[in-house]
Amino acid sequence: MNTFLTSFLFLGGVVGLEAIKKDVVIIGGGSSGIYTGIRLMDEGKDIAIIEKSSYIGSHANTYYDPATGTPQNVGVQAFHNTTIVRDYFARLNVTSGGSSYAQWPTVNVDFITGEAVTNYTSANQSAILEGFQTYREILAEKYAYLDDGFFLPDPIPEELFLPFSEFATNYGFEAILPSLVTFIEPVEIWKEPTLYVIKNFGLESTEAYLQILAAGGYRPKDVNEIYIKAAEILGSRVMLNSTAQFVKRSSAGVTVVVNTPNGTICIEAGKIVMAAPPFLQNFQGWDLSSHESDLFSKFLGKDIHIAITRNPTWNNVSYNGVGPASTLGNPRLPGVISVVSNGFTDSSYYSYIGSPDQLSVEDAQALFKEQVNALIANGVMPESENEIVEWFNHDYYMNYVPEEDIRAGFYTELNNLQGNSSTFYVGAVWAGQDSSYIWRAINVLLPRLLE
Repeated sequence: MNTFLTSFLFLGGVVGLEAIKKDVVIIGGGSSGIYTGIRLMDEGKDIAIIEKSSYIGSHANTYYDPATGTPQNVGVQAFHNTTIVRDYFARLNVTSGGSSYAQWPTVNVDFITGEAVTNYTSANQSAILEGFQTYREILAEKYAYLDDGFFLPDPIPEELFLPFSEFATNYGFEAILPSLVTFIEPVEIWKEPTLYVIKNFGLESTEAYLQILAAGGYRPKDVNEIYIKAAEILGSRVMLNSTAQFVKRSSAGVTVVVNTPNGTICIEAGKIVMAAPPFLQNFQGWDLSSHESDLFSKFLGKDIHIAITRNPTWNNVSYNGVGPASTLGNPRLPGVISVVSNGFTDSSYYSYIGSPDQLSVEDAQALFKEQVNALIANGVMPESENEIVEWFNHDYYMNYVPEEDIRAGFYTELNNLQGNSSTFYVGAVWAGQDSSYIWRAINVLLPRLLE
């Protein structure tokens, strides 16, 4: 719609639409949007959550054994055992407990070359434990503040720009890299800037992992239960299959025109919370300033795909991706990272396919088939139709900006957007790709949302 007509629509309200009054309107029904909604609702705020898909909790991917109904969490899998997490689970009445994972026979393979890797020896458990303890000590001493968000000092410590393998080697904890990469996929961790590794697996994450090594982690048996229970609590406050067509903001409040399955509605609210990733394609119809547009346009993204396949001839053997010595044994991307047995009655597997850039579903499926077929052709994997029965796509999953933008104060400028024109932002871009960090950051922001 052209600028003239947009201005006309917002001149004194939206012509032909009766406005629905809300305290806060939230865009996005993922981990951050739903947590924000529950917290605000519990504080007595009248809210609306706008979600473009047919369900909430898009990263909570779970596959169920078709015969027994047993769940396998293949997206979000575990949470930090903190007061914030425990209180949220209690609020939702979500069943939680220790994490446990079945151990299947595993073959190390290089998915890039299509060959088995027989000369790879992973670090022993004592070296890994010692490495994580060293990592925790460094984080506690120097970088605990990164758990709160991208609040960077000036000047930014130079070692935060080092490739993480160099940072780890400098402090003598490189043994943790193969374990760590499984928590921050999809990255080529040996060359990932240290800032982004720490931000996505910082002090609280490390302490949670050490707890898992000692006594098991903390997670719902079925992560989807979080969103099933949340949907029951939120009820009609969540508008599914709906999108914000136009957003007009000012210091006095916001007006949002929403396309819903039942027609177009207008919401007038005191504040708006953007809980979807802040990429330009998610701001269609917004009245972004040139400064906002410039900041949001700088984001780049890495994709992760999850394939559910049936492979009865593989006999519950799993396949772990490793790389050459130059990568410290970590798998190269784009490509398959791992192929893991569910241990279910339908002989299903879940596989992770990662890319340092954007990778469409079609291209990701083709790459997955190609790399598995190469291993089959080389006799590493048994013959299999490798039937895809379900596919989960997380595009722009891991988000970053180039080093020169970080040095130029990008994250300071980004954080300074909070509250401008009655607009607030929550989610992984602001807190790190971990629901526990996201909920922690929302609690810090909450007093401003309640004003």
